[in-house]
Amino acid sequence: VLLLLTAWAAQANDADKLRALGGGVFTKGNVVAEINLNRSKITDNQLKLVAGFKHLTDLSLEQTKIGDTGLAHLTGLAKLEWLNLYRTQVGDAGLAHLGKLPRLQHLPIGETRVTDAGMAHVAKLKRIVYLGLRGNKIGDAAILHLTKLPRLTGLHLGETGITDKGLEALAAFGQLQKLWLHDTRITDASVPRLAGLRKLQSLYLHRTGLTVEGVRGLQKALPKCRIFYRSATVPE
Repeated sequence: VLLLLTAWAAQANDADKLRALGGGVFTKGNVVAEINLNRSKITDNQLKLVAGFKHLTDLSLEQTKIGDTGLAHLTGLAKLEWLNLYRTQVGDAGLAHLGKLPRLQHLPIGETRVTDAGMAHVAKLKRIVYLGLRGNKIGDAAILHLTKLPRLTGLHLGETGITDKGLEALAAFGQLQKLWLHDTRITDASVPRLAGLRKLQSLYLHRTGLTVEGVRGLQKALPKCRIFYRSATVPE
């Protein structure tokens, strides 16, 4: 009982420190399940304050200065399902730590320092259902790694270096429901490959090299899919 009380007191103290940094700490039942540190002042070293919350399922670090060394503190969070690293300083080395998070399902890592090489680490996360890579310096080589993610239903590749050549591997993504390819160099050459993704519900193609004719052909092939071509908010 004394050990439990001591552990509880330590967690309460860590939670207070996280709140002081600008974070939100949320409980479910009697345990901390979610921590939101978006736009907070947390540093890599201070991220060890999160390590003691073993029941944590959601952790958001968007727009913080967290980098590769900070992620090493998260490897004991075996129940973590959602990890938001959008606009952080994380790079390929940091992604290697994520392999110790067996339940991870949602991973927004757009506008970070990750490259094609880092996708080899992501490919080991077999439960991933959403992967956000928007605005990263990745190219066609990344796609080959991502074909190893059997549960992927959402993939954000907007504002990346993806080309028609990379999309040749799209046949492996038959389970995709949402795909972002806006602000890329893809052209009508990718229409046949995109048309093969029969489960697509939303497809974002604004500011690409696709023509109106190409998009019309694609819409005919995927009548149940909402295609965003002229605007990010209004489907065709």
